Amino acid sequence: MQKIINQCSFYVLVVAIAVVLLGTGCQTYTATKKPTTVVWETGSASIAADQLGKKADACDPNHMVVWHLEAGTAYRAAGDVTNSNRHLNDAAKQMDKFEDQAKIRPVNEFIAFISNQQNLPYEGRGYDKIMLYTYKALN
Repeated sequence: MQKIINQCSFYVLVVAIAVVLLGTGCQTYTATKKPTTVVWETGSASIAADQLGKKADACDPNHMVVWHLEAGTAYRAAGDVTNSNRHLNDAAKQMDKFEDQAKIRPVNEFIAFISNQQNLPYEGRGYDKIMLYTYKALN
């Protein structure tokens, strides 16, 4: 009887772990509004640029591209072309590093499978590079 109870406990534990792992894939970024987003939406470009610039300079390489693109765009909107170009150049450098890597990385794909696609690094898309160089030309 004790053996059956132990087996049932083991199966319940395995099912609970599976539910937790599969449930993490349902998380989204839209669950909470970031304070920077609120400032950006209210039209305070210079304040948003400063906040985004600090976030871009302090972030890890997995999220560097998106933060530097945002900071470069915000600085451009605020009229600070020097900082805009700096952040756009940093984003371009990181995109180039990602382009030099293999397109399919099994470890990253496995992590995304068991957790969430948004845990993968944002490598930038073709249109991101087009807009990046367009903004740099306009600056």
